[in-house]
Amino acid sequence: MLAFMMLACCSDAICYQVPEQLDDGITTGSLTAAGFKYQPIEALLQKTRMNEPGQDTGQGQNRGYQELHSLLVYKDGLLVLEEYYFGNNDRIQFENNITRDRTPKPVQWSRDKKHYIASVNKALTATVTGIALDQLDLTTSSRISSLLPDQYEHFFRDGNKAEVTIADLLTMQSGFVWDEWQKDDLAQLWHSTDFSEFVLGRPNLGPGSEWQYNSAGPNLLLRALQHQLDQPLREWAGQQFYDKLGITDYDWQSQPGGYPEGSARMHMRPRDMLKVGITYLNQGKWQGQQVIPIEWVNEIFKVQAGSEAGDYSYLFWLRELNGISYLSADGDGGQYINIFPGQNMVIVMTQGNYLEWPLYVKQADDIMANYIFKAL
Repeated sequence: MLAFMMLACCSDAICYQVPEQLDDGITTGSLTAAGFKYQPIEALLQKTRMNEPGQDTGQGQNRGYQELHSLLVYKDGLLVLEEYYFGNNDRIQFENNITRDRTPKPVQWSRDKKHYIASVNKALTATVTGIALDQLDLTTSSRISSLLPDQYEHFFRDGNKAEVTIADLLTMQSGFVWDEWQKDDLAQLWHSTDFSEFVLGRPNLGPGSEWQYNSAGPNLLLRALQHQLDQPLREWAGQQFYDKLGITDYDWQSQPGGYPEGSARMHMRPRDMLKVGITYLNQGKWQGQQVIPIEWVNEIFKVQAGSEAGDYSYLFWLRELNGISYLSADGDGGQYINIFPGQNMVIVMTQGNYLEWPLYVKQADDIMANYIFKAL
């Protein structure tokens, strides 16, 4: 019956297929099993393929989506949509003033290829932090000055800097004078040899004085956590988080000094991104095991700070689209883990539209609002 439905609804040789069942802890199923209407998803599949090689729509190249690389939809315990596309394999050159390298050849993206996920890594840093705080008996009100090595002690003679807490770093309210959206602070950071020293050397207006997106903060946080652990942070995070979800093939690159990078520089498979979303959807549990403390999950789903860019939690965003609220881990270029508790759903996307805000945001919103939501 399912095969007949798929064939009957196909047009232009683009058909819906039930995602393949793998031995990775993710159960797959059909759209109808998760209560989706078929027609909006069929229309979405047609649109996502319009800009692919060999797809001449006769309507111009702007009808489809630019550089959409993957799209996964999980609902009611089932992965019901898993699509991969041909697209660029561009790189962000951090050490070269945050520029886009377009020289790598385009590739056919697939479930086996790791994709650059940009600032989605900030949400992973928040996740690792929550697990670490629980194990180290620390809280978000712990001051960063007490957690860092002695080599940074002189910075905390400044009273404002001495008051900065873990919560301030997680909510982008640390008070350091910073602007990476309109100025070159992020590029300057990557020209430094010690991220922690660089940000601590900036003037500080006082924790909570303002909200400023600051990619140095998560790196400072990881430097502090490393100092509190009795093993390398990368190894510890693997044992305590990634390995438990079966995430073993990922590329977690480094900040200067060899410490894991906490804000970007992570490559991960889309199915593994989905595992993170499913774990948050299931209140921190993966296959029945409590991997992320439930108290931390509850805090992540709360608004912790307001900003002109939207409501913010602990390195996650809290969004609303067409009246539907969701938690979002998102990154430059169009990388998303979107978690919808009210719909029991997770949507994962990867795109290659680096440094092209708001294009990738508009594309993601169109995919969700005008197709996936309408299929619910």
